[in-house]
Amino acid sequence: MQSAPTSPAIIPPSDSDFRDYPIPAAIARPDEVSYRHYPVNQSLPESRDPLVDALASGLAGRSFYARTDGLNAPYHRALDGSLPNIWLRRTLVEKLHRVNDRVRPYGLEVFLLDGYRTIACQMDIYNYFIEIARAVLPDPTPEACREYVKDYIGWPGDFDPANPLTWISHKTGAAVDLTLREIASGEHVYMGGIFDDPSSVSTTCFFEQSNGPAGASANEARRNRRLLFWAMWHEEFANLPEEWWHFDYGDQLWAKNRRFVDPALPIVTAWYGPVSLPDE
Repeated sequence: MQSAPTSPAIIPPSDSDFRDYPIPAAIARPDEVSYRHYPVNQSLPESRDPLVDALASGLAGRSFYARTDGLNAPYHRALDGSLPNIWLRRTLVEKLHRVNDRVRPYGLEVFLLDGYRTIACQMDIYNYFIEIARAVLPDPTPEACREYVKDYIGWPGDFDPANPLTWISHKTGAAVDLTLREIASGEHVYMGGIFDDPSSVSTTCFFEQSNGPAGASANEARRNRRLLFWAMWHEEFANLPEEWWHFDYGDQLWAKNRRFVDPALPIVTAWYGPVSLPDE
């Protein structure tokens, strides 16, 4: 668990150097309340926002779970149900282009790894993490493994499109996994840990802790995570504190996490529910 900060988060002005502003630890996050309990109002016009091919819009990225070259650690294989393209709600794609406007002065752009996710792909990821739990837990009972896994991946086995208590953020097309890369070279910036690493290094604030890693590598990772975090924040995305790469807009996880930076923000209701690909 991340410790609560001793003072309110300092939110950087939109024209400042985001790398100078610490990422706040989670504030008032009722972890005992699943994000799936947050209400969704699908009568809002925004809920009908269609899925679009994010890469076709000009955003950079590569479908991480569909890679067949083995260079998608920790899986090293294509996952069941993975998609060759990255699909997102149209509004998220528009916002990500504006995020690019914010990071372009640094010579950077966002690089997408995943968006809309099938239930089959979610299940393959879930089963992978269950195997991790069985390997590391001293007493890997089914209950203990599920408890271990819940911080990394949602259980998809009970998914019901009519029941919000079973919805998964990536199934809504309103969750995106991404990093930053250099525009000129195409090289990814150093974030201090790989995507989907089931360890504490994946927590967004890992390099902000006073007793955390020191040195030039830690400082570089800290600055790059800050830049991504605040650039996304200023386009109204909410970060999942357990994963530096995961951001949401308009779904249940967004409704839960948006206020952890600024508790003074009003409580919001999600509007995005599960969606299907255009040809499904």
